[in-house]
Amino acid sequence: SPAGNVVAGSSLGGLAAAFLAERHPELFGNVLSQSGAFMFSYPDDTKPERFTRDVAASPKRDVAFYLEAGVYESGRFQKGVDLLTANRNLRDVLRSKGYRVTYAEFAGGHSDLNWRSGFAKGLLALVGGP
Repeated sequence: SPAGNVVAGSSLGGLAAAFLAERHPELFGNVLSQSGAFMFSYPDDTKPERFTRDVAASPKRDVAFYLEAGVYESGRFQKGVDLLTANRNLRDVLRSKGYRVTYAEFAGGHSDLNWRSGFAKGLLALVGGP
C-alpha cells in the first residue's frame, strides 16, 4: 500500500523524493524531505520553484508530506529564492490544496548533523509509531 511507503531525501534528494511521489502516488504515499532544494527549476526556466508551481497547478494527490528546513538556510539561493523560503512556500501551497503536511524548522544549517533527529520525527509523523 502506498500509505505505508515513504520516499525520503535531503537537499536535492528531498526535491527528488517529492517529485517521485507526486509522479507516482500509486507507489509512494509519503514524502520525508529534509532541507529540500525546492527553490530550483529547470535550467531554461526563468522562474524559481518549479516543483511548487507544478503542485499548485495539478490535482491533489494522495500523498502526505513531512518537510523540515533550517532557519540558517536562507543563504542558499536560486533565481532570487532561498531554500528556507522555498520550503515555506511549498508548505503553504500543499496546505492550501488540502495535503496532510507536517512542517518543522530547526536551529541549524544545511548539514546531515542537523537532519539526524528530523528523520525519525518525519517517519513518526508520516507512518506513526507504536
